[in-house]
Formats: sequence, C-alpha cells, structure tokens
Amino acid sequence: MAGLDAARIRANMERVRERIGRKVRVCAAIKYVDVDQLAALAEAGIDIVGENRAQDLVEKQDRLGREAFAEWHFIGALQSRKVRTWRRESTSSIRWRASRR
Repeated sequence: MAGLDAARIRANMERVRERIGRKVRVCAAIKYVDVDQLAALAEAGIDIVGENRAQDLVEKQDRLGREAFAEWHFIGALQSRKVRTWRRESTSSIRWRASRR
C-alpha cells in the first residue's frame, strides 16, 4: 500500500465537511492500514478511527497508544471466539473496550 498523504486526506475531509456540514463526525476505517501509516491520519486532523478486526484494533492501540486518536471504534460483527478480547465499559454502556487478558 502506498503511503498516506496527510495533505490529501485533509483536503478530502474539507470537501466532505463542505458537502455534509461541519457538525458531522467522520470515522475513518483503518482496516488494512499499517500502523506506521496511521500518523498521517492524525496529522490530517482525523481523530476518530474504526477497525473491524478485533486483534488488529488491539494491536494498533498497543503500538500507538490510546491517546493517538480521540476515539477508537470497533466496527462490524464480533465473532464469538473474539468476545474475550472485549469487555463492557459499564453495564449501561453499549460501548465496548479492548482489554488485554
């Protein structure tokens, strides 16, 4: 995969925001994006990312640190064999958080 270009990402996001509004929040899907390339997303102002592979999300958070992005989301279906990787943040929350067990 070619390297991500922060300036190009920033320009694309500006066009998206002009079209759909500035209050809309965008989650960048990071499936197949190497950890080493994620810095370009942060540099471009992307602060919400989503990964649909549980083990890849945990690995990316471990390598970059949770503070790399304001929000990390798991997107997609969670396979039953992966449930141990995740735990609920609270009983009233529908958010799930990656845990290392």
